[in-house]
Amino acid sequence: MSDRRRGAGRIPLRTKVWCEDEGVTLYVPALDVSDDGICVSTGRTFEVGARLSVGVRGPEGEAVATARVAWSRPTRATPATGLQIEGFVRGRDVFDRLVERARREAQGEPDPTE
Repeated sequence: MSDRRRGAGRIPLRTKVWCEDEGVTLYVPALDVSDDGICVSTGRTFEVGARLSVGVRGPEGEAVATARVAWSRPTRATPATGLQIEGFVRGRDVFDRLVERARREAQGEPDPTE
């Protein structure tokens, strides 16, 4: 799927994310992020359309959101799941700052806080 259809470009992001589905919580690495979603590396697949709780933490703080599984890819070298964020329980501003930091890092820009 192209970035245009996704609605926002993907930006590499290396951090841990927790995903919770039906009482099971997985701590998984993030692969990339966009303004409205996050891609995580998973050892298990999630059903497309399933709703999850998702949390991501960075130097900016923690954001917790509800997300829908947009796609799940179990068969490649890096199994992954694409999550479309539907709403934030808390930390929308934190998530926005995390995405902006990842965007700056991907473009090789210095951190303005240093």
